[in-house]
Amino acid sequence: MDPDVSLHPPSDQPLTAGDICTLDGLIAFLRGVSPPFELHSVDAAATDAPCEFHHDDIIAVCGNWYDVLHKAPALAYLASEASHTDILLTGGRAERLTPASAEAVGGEPLLLQNVLTSQFGINPNRVILYTGSRVTNHNLRAMLHYAKQVQEFSQQRLRFNVIEEGFLLRRIAAGVAAQLADDSQASQAIADFRFFAVGPSSFEALVSVHRGCTAVALALVVGELDRLKRYSSAGMKTTATHGTVARGAVLGSEALRDIDPALLEALEELRLRHSKLLEAGRYVLEALPREEMLPIAEPTAECSVSDRPSMLRANCTIF
Repeated sequence: MDPDVSLHPPSDQPLTAGDICTLDGLIAFLRGVSPPFELHSVDAAATDAPCEFHHDDIIAVCGNWYDVLHKAPALAYLASEASHTDILLTGGRAERLTPASAEAVGGEPLLLQNVLTSQFGINPNRVILYTGSRVTNHNLRAMLHYAKQVQEFSQQRLRFNVIEEGFLLRRIAAGVAAQLADDSQASQAIADFRFFAVGPSSFEALVSVHRGCTAVALALVVGELDRLKRYSSAGMKTTATHGTVARGAVLGSEALRDIDPALLEALEELRLRHSKLLEAGRYVLEALPREEMLPIAEPTAECSVSDRPSMLRANCTIF
């Protein structure tokens, strides 16, 4: 750990109630999707109009380190509601945020399949796997490719039901929109995309999931907004995992549609007041060796913190 970067919030500048409210607003924005897509509840009891499933439905997941903790139970629920549907699991094998447990079994989709079959009784014959993804957009391309393959042989148009960690949903949906706009064959092969948000809907809950480490949670949600801006145009970035990566624009303009200017202003002020905390979180997620980063930042259900304002001053150390 860089001695100049501390994971401890400055004692005289903890996140305030106003900061938490701002971050909750950001998470609420990130959990939304723009038309023509729709956001649905996984829990049928939580809505007056539960989702119906038909023969053309498929359940899909973009792999990441939230798969087992949040997506597996939701996926098992939807799979029980739609027992005829196939399940498409996409992801990587040993990417920056791939859990060590997933790497050990051959990748994120394989770990999720193991959990679904052993803990939830899902028939493995329903599961389709793709483990070659390096970034999220590769997961989406795999979905589009599978849809085109199905239509080629059966003339069937699939409707995707994508389960994703809530604060990542807006980027996923915008990535789908951009890819469908560029791929007319996939547009013809796909009837629709529906999205289901899982995981924390508040910043305090996200901190709890990430081992009480406020710096990491802050870097994740603020970084997600930065990615929406950055990925809407072509660019190049040097990464810890893959070196220099060049890419085109992978998101459409709808990625930042309808964001409240007042929220953006509050976030800029928050960045300035908590720049050291944000820097610490980014250092852990982006620069710390992966074998050191995962024990600090990987989400877990085992290290919850009490749901109180003082929770945000909890120490997070690597020593």
